[in-house]
Amino acid sequence: MKKLMCFVWIAFAGVSFVPSVMAQSQREMNEEAAAYYQEADKKLNAAYKAVMASYGADEGKKEALREAQRSWLKFTEQHLKTVFYIPKGENPRSYFGSMHAMNYAYEKGDLYYQRAVQLNKMIGIFEEEGCSG
Repeated sequence: MKKLMCFVWIAFAGVSFVPSVMAQSQREMNEEAAAYYQEADKKLNAAYKAVMASYGADEGKKEALREAQRSWLKFTEQHLKTVFYIPKGENPRSYFGSMHAMNYAYEKGDLYYQRAVQLNKMIGIFEEEGCSG
């Protein structure tokens, strides 16, 4: 038992000091969040194009989707302004701290992933929300 406990402690200590497990810099976390948002944006664009393509020559449906998407984009921007409300004249970084860019990108990415899931459901593609990778 004593040997087992010693092994567990050494294994834990070894993992604890591996650089990739240690905290990242804020810049690295911001870059990771930006990549998450960019992946969500690609997924949303692909879903939108797939739905548009599924409508074929039906211009009525296409225009309805364009209008819905424009409204959704307005909602998204207003939602982000509400979640990350900054009083007039305030600097976002000084108001929210250095994590502002990261939190904003993750929130926006989440919204984009959710919208991509909604659009995909319109053409019979059912998947979990969020990033799979």
